Amino acid sequence: MGMSRRNVERLLVIGGGVEITVGGILTAWPTLAPPWVGYFIIAIGVATIASAAVLYVGDWKDEQRAIIRAELLAAQKPAEEIRLAKETLWNLRESGVPLRNKGKYLNNIDAVPEWTREYQSWHEQLMEIAGKYSPDFKRTLNPIDKITPRNVEAVAIHDGDHQINVSVMSEILDRLFKRLSETM
Repeated sequence: MGMSRRNVERLLVIGGGVEITVGGILTAWPTLAPPWVGYFIIAIGVATIASAAVLYVGDWKDEQRAIIRAELLAAQKPAEEIRLAKETLWNLRESGVPLRNKGKYLNNIDAVPEWTREYQSWHEQLMEIAGKYSPDFKRTLNPIDKITPRNVEAVAIHDGDHQINVSVMSEILDRLFKRLSETM
């Protein structure tokens, strides 16, 4: 029982003679198999590709979820940490006012280096806590590029750097008060 040319063509069209290649490598070519074998091979190939795609999309979604979750956690600081930072900033402001006033009324040039060390220590503490409170707020406190006229302080000792430090401290204290008061 030979197959006629017409039957072979029909078999190829139905799927019995479908050539399946993966990456250019011939994997199957059922030539004289029943038609359902070709469909079965095609179904296996489609199922393999579909399952690989689902696994890839599933992994991708899991990775994206993990990235988004990490970003959200980093962006949202615990309320307690922010509350403590705010409380510490208020305390630093309270200790900063007398320090600023001390700098304004210094009348001995030899006392300036000691005051400057106290100011720098206060400023470092402030920047550390301001960063915990809000990185954006920290950026508004350092560097101070402009001092509002009301915060330009007249100092008893005529030393340019000392006058600038006292004025910068006044500006920082003013910005602290505004920011902390608006979020009460």
